[in-house]
Amino acid sequence: MRVAEVALARRTEVTLAERRCPHCGTAGAHLHGKDKNDQQRFRRCTTECRRSFNILTGTPLARARKPEKWGQYLSHMTDHRSVTKIVEAGIGVNRATVWRWRHRFLKAAAQDNARPSPG
Repeated sequence: MRVAEVALARRTEVTLAERRCPHCGTAGAHLHGKDKNDQQRFRRCTTECRRSFNILTGTPLARARKPEKWGQYLSHMTDHRSVTKIVEAGIGVNRATVWRWRHRFLKAAAQDNARPSPG
């Protein structure tokens, strides 16, 4: 669970420093309150897109529920456990949710592998 907390903290630091909109790419987003999970929200004030976002926008965890379970789930996933084994481990997440999270992460990993390496 600690890994998930550290990853979220790093992502928060980067987003606060850059304040770059993941939708239109323009910099200078303004703080726009907090969501129900106490995560900072941002909003673009220009006419570019005027959309709001948080630190998880554009990641596999965007709009995912149960943030308290993410760390446990990720530790099982990195051990290459099946959906059934993760559910049987008793982390308190439904089989359909485990399956959906798995496919979010696999899709993100496949997209990262398909990107050309810099340099």
